[in-house]
Amino acid sequence: MANGVLVYREDSKYDDFPAARYQFPKMYLKKMEAFVGNHVLYYAPRERDRVPVYFAFAKVSDLKEDVRKEGMYIALIESGSYIPFDVPVPFKQDGIYKESGLTNEDGTLNKGRARWSVREINSDDFDQILREGFPSNWETENAQTFELTKKAGFYEEKQSEFQLDVQRKRSEKTSNSIVRSHSFRNIVLAAYGNCCAITGTQYETPSGQIEVEAAHIRPVLEGGPDFIENALALSRTAHWLFDRGMLSIDKDFKLIFATNFSHVSQFAEQLAPSRLTFLPENSNNWPSQRYLDWHRNKVFLG
Repeated sequence: MANGVLVYREDSKYDDFPAARYQFPKMYLKKMEAFVGNHVLYYAPRERDRVPVYFAFAKVSDLKEDVRKEGMYIALIESGSYIPFDVPVPFKQDGIYKESGLTNEDGTLNKGRARWSVREINSDDFDQILREGFPSNWETENAQTFELTKKAGFYEEKQSEFQLDVQRKRSEKTSNSIVRSHSFRNIVLAAYGNCCAITGTQYETPSGQIEVEAAHIRPVLEGGPDFIENALALSRTAHWLFDRGMLSIDKDFKLIFATNFSHVSQFAEQLAPSRLTFLPENSNNWPSQRYLDWHRNKVFLG
């Protein structure tokens, strides 16, 4: 298996729908077969005044011959795996191309390879593009894994198949982490109607982006699951306070603030309510007392 890059144009002659399918000619079949069961990046080349960028990623679930058109095939995209980047990633930045496999020895672009609509990308480049596309979702443990792997000697010029497998598994772990994070976020925000559980307010930027965040009560790194009952929809301020133990919630869903931090009272006044003002309509989606109790005992600084 390998990671790949799929070129997508809005005015393409191919029958592409990034969230569901990608049509390609037979000449790319061998390359596409290596991507089945793995993630690929979507890349939009320069069009009119647009800068070429990587804009999303998805998982290829299967390939099939397109019976409607001779010599064409369809890559099926796994349902729910297509996720647009939070931040589009430029094809070239500070004079360096994001895909090292497209450059010549002197660092210039190999225009022949760059014209391929379907191409493989190495694990390091794939991870870096994901990291830039989802800056807030890059987990510390992934960065630590990278450093440990590097120190262990897995980045020598000649790599064994075992070492390359380590890289592939790391890329898969990063991809799955982002998919899991976005799925969790979508479920939580939908349950709370995109509103902060504390203020009941929906925070939205002028561009229409929802600013409310999906907060784990018990973090994943502390053994907490990606379940709705282990979650709260919170504004950024409330999320920051909650994660740092300056704010917690008692068994009656009342807010409790740490008293030994002088600046916390200012935030408390800004948040105003004395208890959660907005909970999901379905009580099965309310935060579990078990996780709230864990947060009070393990995180809360009061």
